Amino acid sequence: MWGLFAVCVLACDASRTASMQDVSEAVALAERRDFVNAARALETAIHEDESNAYAHYYLGLIRLQEFGDAGRGLESLLRASELMPGEPEVRYQVGVAHDERGDRDAAGESFRAALSLDPAHAQALFRLGEL
Repeated sequence: MWGLFAVCVLACDASRTASMQDVSEAVALAERRDFVNAARALETAIHEDESNAYAHYYLGLIRLQEFGDAGRGLESLLRASELMPGEPEVRYQVGVAHDERGDRDAAGESFRAALSLDPAHAQALFRLGEL
């Protein structure tokens, strides 16, 4: 029984490691403004480890900011916020995506959530004031 457990742990660790390597590759691609391939690398990272919050977060940012797809960006960012509930920047970006979709109430909730985690989050405070 423990042998099977050890194989699972090693396989899980290998998947997690591969997923993080794909995130690193995606960041490098995005820095070169190759967003299509960065998004592909992030999708691969998520396939390897669905719980990789950074892959969901960066994919959400690319979809939102570079592809102009607020709906799919929001989907990725919401998953990232589930995986990183205490991260104010993720909550802020969820608010941006809601705002881009025209849902001002949800945007306001997200900006307030970011501010509850970091009262000095200037961008969340500014965007909340613009609503």
